[in-house]
Amino acid sequence: GAAVEHDLNDRYTAYGALNIRLQDNAQTSLYDSDDYEARAGLQYAQGPQLARLGLVSDRYYLDHQGYRSIDGVLGEWRIQADARNQASLFAQDSRIRYLQPDTVSFSGDQTLAGGGWLHSFDDSGRSYAFAGVFGGRDRATDHREDGDKVILGIRTAGQWSIGETGEWFAYASAASGRYDLTNPIYMVQRRDLQYDAGIGINWRFAAYWTLRPQVSFTHNDSNIEVYDYNRYDLSITLRRDFR
Repeated sequence: GAAVEHDLNDRYTAYGALNIRLQDNAQTSLYDSDDYEARAGLQYAQGPQLARLGLVSDRYYLDHQGYRSIDGVLGEWRIQADARNQASLFAQDSRIRYLQPDTVSFSGDQTLAGGGWLHSFDDSGRSYAFAGVFGGRDRATDHREDGDKVILGIRTAGQWSIGETGEWFAYASAASGRYDLTNPIYMVQRRDLQYDAGIGINWRFAAYWTLRPQVSFTHNDSNIEVYDYNRYDLSITLRRDFR
């Protein structure tokens, strides 16, 4: 992945980012995946306020075939209440399309909005706690058998400095999804509750270099058993900053 920011003047900044994730399995190609994500937009900053407006595009391939596309617009606003407190609001609208004949009905148009509060425990901002809420609706576009989905969630995050060269971080979130139609196969209205949690460390082992090992866990609990799953993920990211 790579990201760039360029100051247009003392208030406006253009930004862009590209992330590529490739996964090849040792025994079977069935779950090999390629994920390409791009972001671009403008940032406006004046005094204690910062606003961002950008476009997001994602292409996901499974077994080297087109599986899902996402195109959306994201807006964000932050205000620094004082030296150690910051409030934020965001809104996002996404067009999500599944491309295979057996999954096309999962497609939808999703709108999310939310807000949060961040408190720093030191003047550098390296140690902080964050809490936020979000909600929205996923509107079925291709006769999804479960209908539209109402989304409600909360999330928390924290970071703690380790001397001058690193920080521990952790996060957790919970989100519920309630569908408005009775599933014709299982004869219930689908309800999902998804939990996410993760912990890791940022280690700046040399000038402009950061190593980021992280472990995360996702659990989805559904009243339709085929949608239950657990996912564990261990990643190590190496980052180089050019300043």
